[in-house]
Amino acid sequence: GRAGFYQGIVNGTATAGRMIGPVLGGWVADAFGMKPLIGLLVAFALLAAGAALVFAGGLPKRAEEAGEKTAVTV
Repeated sequence: GRAGFYQGIVNGTATAGRMIGPVLGGWVADAFGMKPLIGLLVAFALLAAGAALVFAGGLPKRAEEAGEKTAVTV
């Protein structure tokens, strides 16, 4: 029942990233150059991948992956 709430958070965060990203990227590129900008982008990508792995680790496994017999797998 809370799926819409979480979908709103995800969409709001994506919109904020689309607003802040170009401004922050332009500032970093102007102030420090392209190499630090690319390093910052890689760091953000690794941070996102790490967060996804942590979140995925807490999800319950599906019945087929856990080896349980279900009506579909019998």
